[in-house]
Amino acid sequence: MNRRCILPSVAALALLAMTGLWLRDAARPAPVNIIFLTVESWRAEAATPDRMPNLFRAAAEGTRFTRHRAIAAWTAPNIIAVLTGLPPLDQKVNARGQSVDSDRHLFLEELADAGWTVAGLQSFMTIDVFRNLGVAVMPGEPMQPWLAAHARDARPFVLWHHYLGTHLPYAPAQPWRGAFDALEPQLDAAARERLATVRSAPAIPAGTVAFEPADLPAVGALYHGGVAEFDAWFGAFWEFFDRSGLRRSTILIVTADHGEELLERGNVGHASTTRAGHLYEEVLRIPLFVWLPEGLAQGAVPGTVEAVTDHTDLVPALRHWLGRESGSSTPDLFDGGRGGSRHAITSFGGYAEPDPARPSGFEIATLDGPWKLHLRQPAGAPVQPLLFNLDSDPGERDDRAARDPQRVQALARGLIPDLAALWQLRDGEPPVEVPQDGALVTRPRWIVPDAGGVVRYADIADGALLRWTGDPAGRYVIEYRAGDGALALDGVLEVAGTVKDFGRVGEAYWRTWVVPYGHVRLRVVPVGRADLAGDWLDLRLQP
Repeated sequence: MNRRCILPSVAALALLAMTGLWLRDAARPAPVNIIFLTVESWRAEAATPDRMPNLFRAAAEGTRFTRHRAIAAWTAPNIIAVLTGLPPLDQKVNARGQSVDSDRHLFLEELADAGWTVAGLQSFMTIDVFRNLGVAVMPGEPMQPWLAAHARDARPFVLWHHYLGTHLPYAPAQPWRGAFDALEPQLDAAARERLATVRSAPAIPAGTVAFEPADLPAVGALYHGGVAEFDAWFGAFWEFFDRSGLRRSTILIVTADHGEELLERGNVGHASTTRAGHLYEEVLRIPLFVWLPEGLAQGAVPGTVEAVTDHTDLVPALRHWLGRESGSSTPDLFDGGRGGSRHAITSFGGYAEPDPARPSGFEIATLDGPWKLHLRQPAGAPVQPLLFNLDSDPGERDDRAARDPQRVQALARGLIPDLAALWQLRDGEPPVEVPQDGALVTRPRWIVPDAGGVVRYADIADGALLRWTGDPAGRYVIEYRAGDGALALDGVLEVAGTVKDFGRVGEAYWRTWVVPYGHVRLRVVPVGRADLAGDWLDLRLQP
C-alpha cells in the first residue's frame, strides 16, 4: 500500500474527528446566567407605557405576562416562591423569624452544585425569612460592578436584586414628583398631614390614619412617581445589560414581590405595613416581564402572554429553559404555565405580626376561571367566605357568597385543609434547639457596641455589625424591640456564633426605613437558655 496515501488519510480522519468535536461543543448550549429583578410593592396597573417608557421599550425584545399573580400579601413568601417554586403552604413562612426548612435541597442550591455562582448583594437579604434559599449574600457590593466582573467570568451566575424604592414611604425624587407638586397646593391642612405620613412613614398600620377618598389622587401621584423613578433606574440598568453583553447570555426576569393597596379598602400599603393583610386583586395582580437569550428563545415570541401565571411557575420554567427538568416535562411558561386554579395565602400582619409564632389571622384565596373565593379567619373567630366574579366585578365589591353557597362549598373544599394546616403551624410549639447536657453556656456581654447611646449613619456607613462574648460555635438569638405606638415592632434574629454582620447599609435605606423607628432595644440570648439572657442595649437612631 502506498504510504503517501495512508498519511493524508489519517490526517483527514484526524481533522474530521477534531471538526466533529468542535461541532459537538458548538452545539452544546453555553452556560446561561439568570437575573431575578424583583420590585417592591409594584401593582399591575402601574406598568403602562406612559409611566414606564424605558421598561416598555426593552419589553419589545421580551415577553410581558399580563395576568401574573403574587402568592401572598407580603414580601418573603413571594420572593421564596420566585427563587424556589415552593407554594406558600410548603414554605411555612407566615411572619418574621421563620424560614424554609434547611433540609430541602432547592433549585438555586442545585445550580450552585452544578457550577453557578448564586448571589444577592443587599444587606436586608441576610434576615431570617430569606435563609436556606441557596443565595450567598454579599452585602454592600454594588450591582453593576459585580455584574461586569461576572460577565467576563466563564462560570455562569444567578443574581437576585430587589428594588426597594417603591416601598412606603412614597417619596420620589424631584424629577418624578411633578404630579404631586401640582396637587399639593389644593390640599387642606388635614390632607397635608395625612399625606405627610405617606411621604415619611415606612408603615401605616390600619386605623392610624383616617384617609379620605379625596386623598387618592395625591397618594396615587406619589406612588406612581416612585414607579416612574424605578423606570429611570431600569433604563440605566438596561443600557448596561445590553452593552455589557449580558443580554446575549442571560435570562432576565422582572417582577414584583406583591402589589399595593391604594385606599381600595381604606389603607395604604400591604400586610407588613398595614397589619391588615388581605388577598384582594390590588395586592395579587403584579407585572412580569421575561427576556431570554437568543439560544433559548424558541417559542418565546416577543409580545404578551394573557394566560394566568403566578410566582410558583417561574422555577419550573427555568428548569425547562435550562434543560434541567426532573421527571416529566414541564409546561412552558409561554404556553400559560401549569394552568388550573391559583392559590394564595397570607397572615394578616406578615413580617410585622405582633407575635410571629401566633399570627393574628390568615386569609387563603383561590382563583378558578372568573371566580375567586377568599376564606378569611381571625384567630378565635369563624371562617368568613367572600366570593367574587372578577369578570363582572374586577374591584371585588359585590360579595356573592350568601347568594351562591354551592359554589362557595365547591371552591372551599380544596382550601379548608390548607387553612387548618396553617392553624396547626400557628398553635404548635416553635422548634428550639436546646444545647446538649454539659454544654458550656455563659451570659453574653456586648462588645460592639459596648454601650447604648446614639447611632448615626456615620457610625455604621462602613458596615453594621453586632458582637458579643460567648461560644463562637454556639447558637444565639438577638431579641429586638423597636419603635413606639403604630411603629412598635419586636422579634428575634437567629445567629450562629457571636457576630451578626448586616454588611454595608445604604444611607437612603438607613434614613427611610430605620431612623423612623426612633430607637431599638437589643439583647442576646443563648438558644434554649432564657435564664442566661444578656443585658438590654438601648440605641437611639438618628440620621
